[in-house]
Amino acid sequence: MSKLIVLAAAFVVWTGSCTGQEEHLTVIGEWDFYKVPSTGAMTNANVKATCEAAGMWNLCALTGYGSCSHGRSDCITFDGGKGSCRTLSVISNLLCGTIDAEACQRLDDTFVYYPGWKSDDSALGVDYETGHWGMTGASYTDKFALCAGYQEYLTAWNGWAFYKVRTLGNLDNTDIQATCERVGMNYPCRYTGHAPCDSSNYWRSNCIKFEHAGGNCETTKVLSNILCGTTTDYNCLPLNYTFVYYPSSSHGYGHRYG
Repeated sequence: MSKLIVLAAAFVVWTGSCTGQEEHLTVIGEWDFYKVPSTGAMTNANVKATCEAAGMWNLCALTGYGSCSHGRSDCITFDGGKGSCRTLSVISNLLCGTIDAEACQRLDDTFVYYPGWKSDDSALGVDYETGHWGMTGASYTDKFALCAGYQEYLTAWNGWAFYKVRTLGNLDNTDIQATCERVGMNYPCRYTGHAPCDSSNYWRSNCIKFEHAGGNCETTKVLSNILCGTTTDYNCLPLNYTFVYYPSSSHGYGHRYG
């Protein structure tokens, strides 16, 4: 899983694509875990689609960390500690003090993405009421998907609220655009977009436009000045490993702190 981050922006406030029906479960590392209502059979395809529609990331049945590898690029990876490799068990241990997820009421009817487990594309679920581990999702409808989210508010400037959003992928422009749109946000280009900072090499009309306050044209330098009091953006820790859309390149533009 990529540990890199995309810079996203929302006009005035972030509304996202979430409905408000999600239940926040816990935080592990930099990830927030949610129980999200799903409509239809609890297949892997539907669980994944539910997370994406909520502007969140997909989890696999295993945490993906160290010896608990899930070997998939479409799932996040997180350190679940030494108690279990199973995602549901790790979260159950935090919520209910047991790795037996079927004994954790808050995970009742929750399903996690588990491709290749069953030929009918079933996701794996748990039922608190019956104490059932390993519910085959294709046999159940309208339950809950286990999803993860990560957005960090940075600052507000010129009518826009700026966020860092966790991404999976290679940090090319297509991935940056998709990541921002996935969470219901717009995205800035390398330049701010107002003249003279509107060169087609650094800004395009698909990006947001905001004032550069008479200073540097570069988005990360403008934000660095607001956040850290310096336009030397690679010395601004909040922007560490943060990337923006870069029109004249196929890849995004970003910095590593220090």
